[in-house]
Amino acid sequence: MLSWDEVVGEHIGPERKAILNFLTLIFFLILSCCLFSLCICFQGPPGSCRPGESPVPRGSAVLRFAELWISLEEHQDALELIMSKYRKQMLQLLQGRKAEEAEPVLKVHQEIESQIDRIFEMGEVMRKAVQVDNDQFFKVQEKLAQLELENKELRELLSISKESVEVGKEDLPDSEAQITK
Repeated sequence: MLSWDEVVGEHIGPERKAILNFLTLIFFLILSCCLFSLCICFQGPPGSCRPGESPVPRGSAVLRFAELWISLEEHQDALELIMSKYRKQMLQLLQGRKAEEAEPVLKVHQEIESQIDRIFEMGEVMRKAVQVDNDQFFKVQEKLAQLELENKELRELLSISKESVEVGKEDLPDSEAQITK
């Protein structure tokens, strides 16, 4: 015979076990009463089956057995109904506990997801910042190259103008060269 721990598991409290044991006791008491009545009907005098009823003749013991069997089945049905309600209640209780136990884990999971989302957002902002920095760097590089080219051209123009001034000074007569000095 299975114990209640094997049937419903270890997830029930001592109060629930006491209720289950009480229901089991009631079931077996009803069963023993039915069997006792059946034994009296088969062995006792014809009028001793049930007090207050008309005497049942000995020949109708099979009929009496059938009535007792039907009564036993009705009691079993009632007990099954009680047990099904109990099982539903236990299932709801266990699901409630599981939901309560899962709630902190769910909160941590949601927090981790939100942190991951924030990390992705920060990564996107950093990518945009790097892109802006790269664009700025390339603009600065381009401007620097342009300024270096202008500087080089201006230096060439300056050197050309210096040469032309020196050539012009050599061509001038000595008197004009002294005046300009």
